[in-house]
Amino acid sequence: MQEQSLCALVRHVAPVLALLLATNSLRAEADSASLTVTPPRFDLAGMQEGRQLVVTGQDASGKQHDLTRHARYSVAPSGIVRITPEGYVRSAGKGEATITIEADGHSSTVQVAVRDFDETRPLHFANDIVPLLTRHGCNAGGCHGKASGQNGFKLSLFGFDPAFDYSAIVKEARGRRVFPAAPDDSLLLTKPSGRAPHGGGRRIAPDGEEYRTLRRWIAQGMPVGDAGKSRRPRASLTMAW
Repeated sequence: MQEQSLCALVRHVAPVLALLLATNSLRAEADSASLTVTPPRFDLAGMQEGRQLVVTGQDASGKQHDLTRHARYSVAPSGIVRITPEGYVRSAGKGEATITIEADGHSSTVQVAVRDFDETRPLHFANDIVPLLTRHGCNAGGCHGKASGQNGFKLSLFGFDPAFDYSAIVKEARGRRVFPAAPDDSLLLTKPSGRAPHGGGRRIAPDGEEYRTLRRWIAQGMPVGDAGKSRRPRASLTMAW
């Protein structure tokens, strides 16, 4: 009986030991990894510019792992850029700074320079505001982007028609959606920030970058932006397995 019990114990314990050994082996490989951060250096032009860092670890076998959301970020000096725990960098003031990235026992640095940090630069509706609405699902098919709109407010699907969206936000609803004299009282801010009832729930934080961008645009008098400066940003894709 004791022999049978011992065999049963071994059958249960052996898989656990094998898993622990495999985990330790993977940990050892990860600890020996090199660290690469992309881009190694970049510039930000103006208050609205941002850049996503990509942190990649490589183990002893050459296999790559995405460590972007597991890394720790710090900036020196302070006041030049802000960086989220997910590695997204936003400008905060003019100058140059060094971002230090730490992950899996390794560290790397990235140089960033902020140029032309000017709060008075007019925002561009198609470039600065429409992408923000798209990012938070405001113009998606399940919200204001559907054919019938939502609660009397309709936007073009995923912002394909910025001129239509501008008219809907600025000129419709008797001007209640945006109020330059008191930007914080604009429905475009009170509803998505949760300070007024909103069927779509809270979408932006009152102390977040998106709120500040929308508020600044409203305070500037809702500029459309120079049509000649409408841009289509280039994108590159990096795969890490």
